[in-house]
Amino acid sequence: MKCPLSKQQTLRFHGIFTSVAIPALFLTYLCLHLSPMLFGDRQMSGKAVLQLCIWLPLTVMFFLCLVTTMSTHPGKMPESLKRDDPKDNYRLKCMETKKNGETRVCKFCEMPKPDRCHHCRFCKLCILKMDHHCFYIRSCIGFYNYKSFVLCIIYGALLCQFMLWTMAWSVVSYMNGTGPLTVKIWMCAGEALLLILSLLLTVFSIFHVCLIRRGLTTIEYHEEKKGRAGGIYDQGSWRNFTSIFGQVPVLWFFPWGMPHGDGMSFERKSCEEVQSKPGLLNPARRQPPTPKPVKAVQ
Repeated sequence: MKCPLSKQQTLRFHGIFTSVAIPALFLTYLCLHLSPMLFGDRQMSGKAVLQLCIWLPLTVMFFLCLVTTMSTHPGKMPESLKRDDPKDNYRLKCMETKKNGETRVCKFCEMPKPDRCHHCRFCKLCILKMDHHCFYIRSCIGFYNYKSFVLCIIYGALLCQFMLWTMAWSVVSYMNGTGPLTVKIWMCAGEALLLILSLLLTVFSIFHVCLIRRGLTTIEYHEEKKGRAGGIYDQGSWRNFTSIFGQVPVLWFFPWGMPHGDGMSFERKSCEEVQSKPGLLNPARRQPPTPKPVKAVQ
């Protein structure tokens, strides 16, 4: 069954949601929840100040990570790596190769593809350590913006959870009051949207934390489910974490700092550890098939 929405309509929907729905949700929380509390009695204004002191830093960090993710290129192949350049092709030293052992070459870009590199049909580009293409920011998540993306969804999950529980009291107050019906409907719609976003972002954050712990990308996770070799780049939870978030603990909470490596070569396990698994990383897959012995005719 084909999707009723075309590619352009899908992109337009995600763009409208990101640019309209999310700012409207934040304005609702600020204008209809915090503002009435700030100008209420002393007890209510004290609670509003406390909530504002928590909500404001989370909001700033969320949008900072979002802008950083959108403005940072995920990583692409250097122009010097041409298909007819044997020196650079040799320098890749790829583990993921074709069946005959040759370096993978993108049929669209006609460029050699290093390990964990994939072609994105939306960006029309080969992305280094590609995780997935995010329609909401209209960009790929790859080697250079993966850290800011993970921080963005974590801060987004914390922010939505905080807004959901703190705004619930205001929703009940509006529903029991004699205010306009449009305001009641708007508050209920905002609370419902917060509930959906809280669940989605929380599950999404847990999923990516588990991927980081195992040293996988989203693409590698789905390949592993299909029976291909997985976990070849797993160096342990701590090394997997620091390879993305860096060695400086202060910068772990901010979307700054460069990931470890160049995005074209990665530390990996020995071939013996994955030799029993099928897939691109299996050394046996790159060897020509052994001919079966022919029995002598008596």
